[in-house]
Amino acid sequence: MDQSVVTRALLAKSRHAGREISLREHLQDTAKSARLIFGLENRVGRNFCRAFGFSDDESKNFLLNLEVACLFHDIGKANEGFADAVEHHGRAQTVRHEHLSALILQLPEVQMWLGANVAIRQPLVIAAVLSHHLKAKYGEIGTVPIGGLRQCRLLFDHPEIREILCDIAAVAELGSAPDLPYHDFSNSSEPWRSLISKIESDGNQFRRRLDSAEGQSDRRMVAALKAALIVADSVASGVIREGGSIEKWLAENLHLATMTQAELTEKIIVPCTNKIQTRTGRPYKPANFQTSAAKLGSRSVLRAGCGSGKTLAAYYWAASQLAHGEYGRVIFLYPTRGTATEGFKDYTGWAPDGEALLLHGSSRYVLESMLYNPPDSAKDKNYLDESNERLYSLANYNRRFFSATVDQFLSFLQFNYPSICMSVILADSVVVLDEVHSFDRRLFNTVLEYLRSMNVPTLCMTATLPTARVKELQNVGMEFFPTPTDMEDLKDLASLEERPRYRVERAATEEEAMERCQTAMTNREKVLWVVNTVDRCQRLAAALKSTSVGAVICYHSRFQLRDRERWHKECVDKFRAGTRFESGIVALTTQVCEMSLDLDADRLITEVAPIPSLVQRMGRANRHLESRPEGFVAPVHVYEVRNALPYQFDELEVASNFVDGLVESGGSGISQAQLAEGLEMFGPTTERGVGPSARLFESGYFAAPADLRDIDEFAVPALLDGELLLAEELVKSGKRIDQLVVPVPSKFALDVPSPSWMPRYLKLAASSLYDWELGFRTKSWEAH
Repeated sequence: MDQSVVTRALLAKSRHAGREISLREHLQDTAKSARLIFGLENRVGRNFCRAFGFSDDESKNFLLNLEVACLFHDIGKANEGFADAVEHHGRAQTVRHEHLSALILQLPEVQMWLGANVAIRQPLVIAAVLSHHLKAKYGEIGTVPIGGLRQCRLLFDHPEIREILCDIAAVAELGSAPDLPYHDFSNSSEPWRSLISKIESDGNQFRRRLDSAEGQSDRRMVAALKAALIVADSVASGVIREGGSIEKWLAENLHLATMTQAELTEKIIVPCTNKIQTRTGRPYKPANFQTSAAKLGSRSVLRAGCGSGKTLAAYYWAASQLAHGEYGRVIFLYPTRGTATEGFKDYTGWAPDGEALLLHGSSRYVLESMLYNPPDSAKDKNYLDESNERLYSLANYNRRFFSATVDQFLSFLQFNYPSICMSVILADSVVVLDEVHSFDRRLFNTVLEYLRSMNVPTLCMTATLPTARVKELQNVGMEFFPTPTDMEDLKDLASLEERPRYRVERAATEEEAMERCQTAMTNREKVLWVVNTVDRCQRLAAALKSTSVGAVICYHSRFQLRDRERWHKECVDKFRAGTRFESGIVALTTQVCEMSLDLDADRLITEVAPIPSLVQRMGRANRHLESRPEGFVAPVHVYEVRNALPYQFDELEVASNFVDGLVESGGSGISQAQLAEGLEMFGPTTERGVGPSARLFESGYFAAPADLRDIDEFAVPALLDGELLLAEELVKSGKRIDQLVVPVPSKFALDVPSPSWMPRYLKLAASSLYDWELGFRTKSWEAH
């Protein structure tokens, strides 16, 4: 044995604060974390196994294979390339360490050794080990990274490797481990070339097996092992890096007491209903449909009109689920950052200080803003936990109530690392998915896979849903409420759904719509005007501002975050039920207004749009009937557009027929029930791209992250060139620059080098095209 190998330390990580963590220490810490997190003696572990549908025997098998994977996952770090990179910070390596770990698992002598215990599912362990850094694409296993050396010396004859193998033998009740090869690694020499070919061939066969009827058990098991290994590795790395005790940290942050029905009622439901009582001036009594919703099963869809009280019904349902099962958290998931923020302000934020969390891409900026101007629910509370910030996603483990975008939790199904770290929290939760009608095709497919493959109490909510999506949700076992039979006993909901709310009229042209808007503003009305593109939104807002008829709000997606938050708040505040002003007000918006925003306009003007969008837009007018005079109906003016984008022409053609039907039948007013009937009549019965999809369950050995949503390839995040000095000051002082970022069409990103301090994902855009009231513009409004 080479003496230099014996004396060289095998480090798992770069030295931190003068401390070294050996490879064996880290593997043992990861295995310990796995036992403490997923052990069946605690609720979190039991819920994780239940979420993946494991029987008692499968749960025990899962734990054994997880511990073996934990002890094996970084063994490939025993090579000189990795050792040099750790010691010299950043040198390019010959092979990714997790690829080498998986190749070791493919050695015939290792497979024979592990095969002595038939409970060890070697393909599943290989899959978890190979993919734990989510960089295991087919065709790229064992490839040399850019700048890496063609070969490197292996250190598998180090005494610490023998000790690690002994640890594995003890856990799996195996005999003496074989010697591992310690000659150089090169992907062009044996045995490595053959092992790379074999792992890709076996991986393809395994991936095909997961799609077969016989492979469904493996499909669930491999997904759970991949997620659990990443969670355990993250906890072991993060907590030890911060100098903490894994046992103590998990006890204080993950293994919280079981939440009770009474606790949820006291912390969220009672404060919410008290606020309703204050607003209405009368005692709050739950509607029959809200109390009926509490009796729904653990996999249900609640479909009720806008302004009917669905969110409180969902909390009653969640409270009932807590009474029938052991869970530690309640999670509300929304389609957008804005809707998640409103859900937090109106509901989740009532929870005691330190128990609730708003979680989305810019939530930290929003929470910081709340410190200076808090809503009623967040007064005298600080939801920012500075002490755990360096732990990243793990810092969120100690919260009880979440209001988040769907991306923060469900993107783990498409190999999003932070979301995978939150999968253990998801499995320990009661979950509500709001506005499921608004999910794009890719996101809806992922939700279908989540509902099909995972056993987590989940309530989906929406006001409207096309027939095609109703069928898809029914096919994955979701129960719909209320049914037509239910409605016979829900007189309060039936009355609300059948009450006339809207008078739908055609406007011949955009010019006619403008005239109606100006007249309404002269009469001090609150007008919501929704268009399908940002350019038209800006142009119309600029035109109305020039008339000085009343206040004009322009609200769309192409603002800097700080300005978008300002106009979002302005919309919500100005369009609250019961608010009145000395002059009229109009909000010119795009699709951003359609989801969950509690807007209550007197009048709606809208371009023709797909039917579900039209129904949602109507739900922002005459929303709170108790604040309206008896018999009030909101005028709705719909007009055609020449350019169908961003929609398809056939969608708008069907929607136009839908509008014609509403105009013909709505002499005394259109109700929510009539809108639902129209949606069912005119809505699509099938959708393109149908089918559950989630790479976590499908990829087998491999792991290539995918987008959760249908990404707008034409928009990129950018900084304005006139604010570079301000942005640089913030970055160099360790502060965030979220508030300065604006989405711009990719062709408007400047083709100039970015400063070295600027995050790589950001582009530069011209400040001359930005207006804080109208956003980033791409054309002259006068010329449009």
